[in-house]
Amino acid sequence: MMKWDAERILALRKALELSRERFAHRIGVTANTIYRWEKGLSLPASLAIIRRLEELEKELKGTQK
Repeated sequence: MMKWDAERILALRKALELSRERFAHRIGVTANTIYRWEKGLSLPASLAIIRRLEELEKELKGTQK
């Protein structure tokens, strides 16, 4: 499992072309949480959230083929 850092989270959101609010909704967190992650103030710790991020990343890769 690759580590989720601020740069990776921001890159995923931008690649999905989602606002913080819409990205947060897709993951099940608040937009403020996304802001904190993207600024490196905190990082996802819940295994369920990390799995959801990985699912979104896989979805993105599947659409880029």
